[in-house]
Amino acid sequence: MRIMKGMVSWHTTLAGSVRRLSCYNEVVSNEDFIAWVNSQLRARDWSLRKLSREAGIHHGTISRVLSGHNNPGHDFCDGLARAFGMASEEVYRLAGLLQPVPDDAAVAESMLYLFRRLTVADQERILAMMRALAELSESEKEG
Repeated sequence: MRIMKGMVSWHTTLAGSVRRLSCYNEVVSNEDFIAWVNSQLRARDWSLRKLSREAGIHHGTISRVLSGHNNPGHDFCDGLARAFGMASEEVYRLAGLLQPVPDDAAVAESMLYLFRRLTVADQERILAMMRALAELSESEKEG
C-alpha cells in the first residue's frame, strides 16, 4: 500500500475550532499512514476505543489496520474522516486509495469540504472576504 509523503500540514482556526488541512507531494508506504493515524490519536489524546466510537469502526478492525495486518479500505477511511473532521478524499489519498493531486487541488478539496459545513450566512461572509482579498492582491500586483 502506498500513501503520500511530504505532507505539509497547517492549521486554521474556524469558528473556534481547529481544522487540519494537508497537502501532498510524493508516494511512500503504509507505515506512514499508520504513523499518521497514531499521530492524530496522540494529538487528540484519544484511545483506540474513543476512535472506534467516533469513527463507527470496530476497535478490532482499527487495531488490525494499525498493526499492519489489514489494509485500510474505503469504509475505514470514511470513518476516520468523520472522526477527524476531514474530507474523505483527503484520508483516501493518505491511505493510497486515490491518486495524488497537485498541492493546490488538495487544499481546494479541503476548503470545499469545510465550506460546505458552514451555514449559508457564513458561506456568504467567507465569499465576501475572499473577494476582498483577491481585489487587494490584484491591486498590490498592479501597484
